[in-house]
Amino acid sequence: MIQEKSWEWQLPVWTATLDFKKAFDSVSHESMWMAMSSQGVPKSYVDLISSMYCGQSATVKTDVESKPFDIERGTKQGDPLSSLLFNCLSEEIFRECRAKWGKRKYGLRLGFADPERLTNLRFADDVMLIGATLTQVRRMLGDIVEVAKRTGLELHPQKTKILHNVESRRPRKSPEYTKVGDVEVEILPYTGSQKYLGRKFTFSNQAQVEIEARIQAGWNKFWLFKQELLSRCYPIRDRLRLFSGTVTPTILYGCASWTMTVSLKEKLRSAQRRMLRMILGSPRKQLPGPRDDADATTNNNTNIQYGTSSLEPWVAWVRRTTHTAEHIYTKFGYDSWVDMQRRRKVEWVQHVHNDSVGKWSYRSLQWDPDITGSIAKRRPHGPRRRWTDDMKM
Repeated sequence: MIQEKSWEWQLPVWTATLDFKKAFDSVSHESMWMAMSSQGVPKSYVDLISSMYCGQSATVKTDVESKPFDIERGTKQGDPLSSLLFNCLSEEIFRECRAKWGKRKYGLRLGFADPERLTNLRFADDVMLIGATLTQVRRMLGDIVEVAKRTGLELHPQKTKILHNVESRRPRKSPEYTKVGDVEVEILPYTGSQKYLGRKFTFSNQAQVEIEARIQAGWNKFWLFKQELLSRCYPIRDRLRLFSGTVTPTILYGCASWTMTVSLKEKLRSAQRRMLRMILGSPRKQLPGPRDDADATTNNNTNIQYGTSSLEPWVAWVRRTTHTAEHIYTKFGYDSWVDMQRRRKVEWVQHVHNDSVGKWSYRSLQWDPDITGSIAKRRPHGPRRRWTDDMKM
């Protein structure tokens, strides 16, 4: 919603995707216990969890084993509690920073009567800062670096990137960097992209870039299971089940947020049909009967002569195998990716309206930049297709 509406109303948006060096392994234990206490966790629970982290030691084994050393930092690997402990510490960091940002009016205002501004998105150690100017984002990064350093966290400058939607911006140098504390952070151009929560995040033609990236990831997964998917040693039912359990989730990851157009739907259908044809593995038929020289063709993609017979035309083979593959796929209860995407999108809209009122997902959906007090001017020649257009239709 922020990407679409900021583009439509020509509002500048700057974001920074943060990455901390070995985040879960670097946090200070004392910082975690203090964060839990300040957020209302009962002292008995804090003491219980802290006792689980007391007296830890480890050794490093190469050709010989080192002497034991104490472990005084980091969360336990593989422990379901670790992500919650890190979230607690992260919340403590951002509470302190948000107090400063609120006074300076940093972030995006998504409601006319709502004084709270959207400044960050967080999922464990995956963090994105959101601001209206480069200066805002740079100062927000500086605040995070300063507060996080006290907890043992250190910014990874090579993996931290700043993105923006200002098309007219022309930097003097490429690549462009900005100073944040003691480190330099790269500012990506308008067409730049960065991975965030598995999504290829960019402000330039977001839907097309993301869907093409998902299709490429789907092909990578397809080739990973190529031997099982294409082998006729396994029944077609089992191969389609493997396909539906591995390739389909890879393709449709985060699909509820896609803004679909006719061309993007066709890209999705084309990729699925090609994969299904390969799984079906039906060869081109031999067409019997002699052929006159006048009927012969040198185009290998139409009819290829083999003595007194020829292969069926390429287009005919594609149509026949596509129809057969889709029939078998539907017969076993699977839907096309386009239909699945549409259904998931409808389910997500229902979830946002029923369960998420007051959350940022709902606020961004209701956000109207024209009435939030900002200087907004709609782009000429009409907007691109919006995410909400499918729901209105």
